[in-house]
Amino acid sequence: HPSCVYPLFPSLMPAQPSISKSAQKRQLKLQWLKDHRKEKDRRKKEEKKLIPRPLDDDPDRVTKRLLIQQEKEHLKLSLSSLPKVVIDCAYTHLMSEKEMNKTRSQVQRCYSLLKRPNLKTFHLHLGNLEKTSELYQTFLHKTDGFESMSITVFPGCVFEEFHHSELVYLSHDAEEPLLTISPHSVYVIGGLVDDN
Repeated sequence: HPSCVYPLFPSLMPAQPSISKSAQKRQLKLQWLKDHRKEKDRRKKEEKKLIPRPLDDDPDRVTKRLLIQQEKEHLKLSLSSLPKVVIDCAYTHLMSEKEMNKTRSQVQRCYSLLKRPNLKTFHLHLGNLEKTSELYQTFLHKTDGFESMSITVFPGCVFEEFHHSELVYLSHDAEEPLLTISPHSVYVIGGLVDDN
């Protein structure tokens, strides 16, 4: 074993590089500075935590936490508000995967409108959306927190969920423009994206 050989034969022991006293002092000083720098940084960090942050002088400034809280309250309000908007997802069997992604992104855009506290709310529904459907699975996999969104999802037909006298179908081909919005009506938009 090599470690046993050195005590018996000191001439075979590898030579240690000799360091001058000033080099040794320099190394010790560098090590001491390194150790104390860590301690100094740690103390500064603790002192910084104890110093209270100055309040912002701008009274109109809204913190991110407050903004998120306002969005959540606005979304809760939208669940009980009128009018109701239904996106009818009965046409998913006619769409390609790309078109389903576009439908998903349009629903997300509608949902983002619900978050804005300065806009009037509406209750968003996704109708004819079975949990086993390809569109629902697209929502689950590509939309973070889809199941916790403030959206009502129902698998049945729009006619089964709402009374037919409340329903107003919206279409870009309509002959009459929509000039007023009734709070007691249910506005239905076809959830169909057709690239053809």
